[in-house]
Amino acid sequence: MEKIERAVIKEESQNKGMEIVSETILTYLFLSGFIFSLKDLSYSGSCIIAALLAGFVVILFFEKIEQYGKIAERAHAVFYIVCVAFCVIFAIFLIQGFLYVTNLFIQLWNLRFGTEAVQISTGGGVGLGSILFWLILGAVFGNILLSQIKKRKMGFPVAIIIIAVAFSSILGRSDIWLGMLLLLVSLLGLFIFYSVPQRRVGAYGCSCIGAICVFVLLLTLFSSGYKKSASIEEYKYNVARALEKFRYGEDSLPQGNFKKAPTLLEGTKERLEVKMDKPQELYLRGYVGSEYKKRFWTTLPLENYSGKYDGMLTWLEKNEFLPATQYAAYDALSKQASGGTAEYQNIRVENKNAYRKYMYLPSALSSWDSGKTKQEKDWNTISTAFFGAKSYDFSMTQPAPAAETVLADDWTQNPVSEGQQKYLNNESIYHSFVEDSCLSVDTEQRDLIKKVFFEKGKREKDFTKEDFTEVTTQIRQILRSEMTYDKEPQASPENTDFLQWFLKESKEGNAVAYATAAVMAYRTAGYPARYVEGYHLSAAEAEILVNENKKDVTLTTQNAHAWAEVYVTGVGWLPVEVVPGLYTETYTNETVEGKPAYKINPKSNQDNLDTGEDAKGGGTGSGQAAEKEKKKHEKVLSMVFTYLLFIWAVAIICYLLLELQRAIRLHIQTNKKQTAISENKLVSYYIKEIGLVLIAGKVKGNFSHPLELWEQIETNFSDIEQEEYERMIKLVQKARFGGIVLKPHEMYTLECFVEHLKKALYEKQNFVGKIRLRYIKTI
Repeated sequence: MEKIERAVIKEESQNKGMEIVSETILTYLFLSGFIFSLKDLSYSGSCIIAALLAGFVVILFFEKIEQYGKIAERAHAVFYIVCVAFCVIFAIFLIQGFLYVTNLFIQLWNLRFGTEAVQISTGGGVGLGSILFWLILGAVFGNILLSQIKKRKMGFPVAIIIIAVAFSSILGRSDIWLGMLLLLVSLLGLFIFYSVPQRRVGAYGCSCIGAICVFVLLLTLFSSGYKKSASIEEYKYNVARALEKFRYGEDSLPQGNFKKAPTLLEGTKERLEVKMDKPQELYLRGYVGSEYKKRFWTTLPLENYSGKYDGMLTWLEKNEFLPATQYAAYDALSKQASGGTAEYQNIRVENKNAYRKYMYLPSALSSWDSGKTKQEKDWNTISTAFFGAKSYDFSMTQPAPAAETVLADDWTQNPVSEGQQKYLNNESIYHSFVEDSCLSVDTEQRDLIKKVFFEKGKREKDFTKEDFTEVTTQIRQILRSEMTYDKEPQASPENTDFLQWFLKESKEGNAVAYATAAVMAYRTAGYPARYVEGYHLSAAEAEILVNENKKDVTLTTQNAHAWAEVYVTGVGWLPVEVVPGLYTETYTNETVEGKPAYKINPKSNQDNLDTGEDAKGGGTGSGQAAEKEKKKHEKVLSMVFTYLLFIWAVAIICYLLLELQRAIRLHIQTNKKQTAISENKLVSYYIKEIGLVLIAGKVKGNFSHPLELWEQIETNFSDIEQEEYERMIKLVQKARFGGIVLKPHEMYTLECFVEHLKKALYEKQNFVGKIRLRYIKTI
């Protein structure tokens, strides 16, 4: 007997020790995953180390002191008192650390969603304050996590995972995989910890743990290397665009993404319906890219509008100077100086299937229907209506000029009126900003541009009509003679500089490639330029409309276009066409031979423009076929991996929801038990619990005569001893029929029997049965 008692004590001690080790490891893994997921909010690596060390010390301390009963409860209170005292003593530094974390969050939010939330000013001691802030964060979260895991509550761990995943996948800029893997392992480990009675893992449990390790290893291998970072960044980009896609529809334009450049003219879907008083050539601006990033164009970063240009656009708007209407203002002043009056025409646009966020407007814009719209910096005008702009009106000068045809009038050098002087004062400020922001070219790209476009001589930076015309002619000639236009070109290889690939290797592309090369060439020559996408109604198409006495035209996907915009000093941003077949040389007044960017409609052939596609060389067919086959396989593998990740995500979400509903139901059961205690009905509560467990164990019969049920109980609950069962019945009869109040140790015996009965039922179940008991029966 004594040996049996020693064996039982030893087993209980081992189980208790395993439970302590499991709790410690799981808690620290959860904390580590959470801290690593938020590392983009840290001042330095020292903050992360401080949080992890503080959490580790706190977890070990409370695990060690847990065995001392009431002392442990008091220790928690003392811990929080110490934390409050620590915050009071180091309040000055902690406030600076908190403000620094807040500013980092604002920065990440602004970068991801393009907002301009104002940051909070901070003082000295930011580094020390950040370390102290993370120290407190690690200690407090470690203590809360440990207490929640001990109580088998999933609320706080689930909240931790949701916060970590949301921040890392949407706002985070760093590699998220370490934090996510730690949280994944912690979650799966917690599932085993909560599911296996007395932590007796056994062979089945070991196989589950092995499967988890293999899954995590495969996930790590699949997500390693450069593609991991690219995929995550693309995912974050897609998350940021998901709401916009829901509101505005899907943009068929590449939005500066060279990967999507081959799809620029894909399909013939209607995009915009344009109604004009007098048809003329239109460049309707949509996406604007100002920073070349080798694989795509991006808008100017918000930093360009800070410092000495902080508040510049607001100040210019108050002074009635808008970059969007700059040319119209210039034209009006020029006409006034010559004694004439500026001419305008009204245009109405119905958005059929184009991206509804943009108000597609020309460079010669004079005014527009400004209801529910706002200026997006100096790029374009966007709709603030929830589902975007479906129809709008605007007016523009006539005709819309091209940059190479415009030379600033004499009054821009010698203003004579107050209006001219005011315009020039505003223009000089904006011109300075443009030169600081839209002339950047990397050294490697600059050397390539000089070699390809300007090898014969250096370009001066003086902006005169003669120089600009010469530069434009040079750019057009090189693109026309050395590059081949292709409506649907081959996509550039991954991890390559698009400009290098286009100019040195493929030497073929559509309007996206031509416009990109032109922008970089103009910048190298000293002229501020930017990349623009939108819809183009050509002069030839406009002439056909005039001849047919039509004022309405529908622009389709075949009218999608990309072009360069150059800033003409004193005048503003104006388009420059460099795609062969779509421009006329100034000095010859004749159409340059070449292939146009697209075929507007069959009638365009009446103007003798060659609208056919370029013939391909015979040697590239097999290479393109192999490349397409390779991309097909890569796409299949990517889809398979995406589906696996999706299934895993759905499984995790389902598990979290199941745990959440289980936690709620357990909370309700706890409340019922507390009510029964307060009403002296605890015995009745236990009797009901026993009945539910027996029914779940498929025990049938007359529960009013419990002794008659023993044979079924012996069969279905093999761990229950007859003496233990009969002892429970006697206690119940003593309380119910004898009216005797049970002593505390007798109530404890009754409680232990209920728990033993639940464990015996749970251990006998297969996997499906355990799931049913845990989440449906909540036993």
